[in-house]
Amino acid sequence: MSGKQGDWILSSRPVNAAGQPVTLAPQACASSASTFVPCLVRHGIQMQVTYQPASRYWAFQWLETGIFLTVGLSLGGLCYWRIRRLN
Repeated sequence: MSGKQGDWILSSRPVNAAGQPVTLAPQACASSASTFVPCLVRHGIQMQVTYQPASRYWAFQWLETGIFLTVGLSLGGLCYWRIRRLN
């Protein structure tokens, strides 16, 4: 994993060496809890992590603020127009 502390993890899942999702651990790895992770590594199973870097935090905050302001102002304008039309 190349992410840093504070990054926003979107998803993580185990994959095999070919990048295909793994749903069950190999039978050979089920024998001992102390050797489970090294066994997975020997079988080429690793974690695939999708994340957004922490450096994008404020960009996402401003984008979300812009979306909510746009929707809020649009709905407010629609309500104002609707009320004025009824009078």
